[in-house]
Amino acid sequence: MKLLFLLLIVFPTLSFSQSKIESERKVNPLPLYTNPEFVGGPKALKEYIVQNFKINRIDKKRHTKGEIIVKFYIETDGSISKATIINKGLSDKLNKEALRVISEMPKWKPATQSGKVVKIMSAYTISVN
Repeated sequence: MKLLFLLLIVFPTLSFSQSKIESERKVNPLPLYTNPEFVGGPKALKEYIVQNFKINRIDKKRHTKGEIIVKFYIETDGSISKATIINKGLSDKLNKEALRVISEMPKWKPATQSGKVVKIMSAYTISVN
């Protein structure tokens, strides 16, 4: 009888401790994340922008200088969407040109999170000197 009583007291404690340990093991680690990548890397991205961004005659004559920061999304298929200017930008024509160049970029290698392809926001600064 004493043995049965002792088992009834000790057994629930052991099973509770074991389930607590099992639940601690089930905690998921932080997700593994990879950044999106322009095919060819950052150097190829800069080259693409330099080759495709055209400054109109008026802005050339005015020696317009500054930066245009463009925010955009890299979709799960690597395409670009929702490009917008997030700073004041420069002239209307240069801002439109920046949006055109970013929107027409070739597909990127998309970002991943825990092995799954995900949509992500990014930004690029176009400097006009």
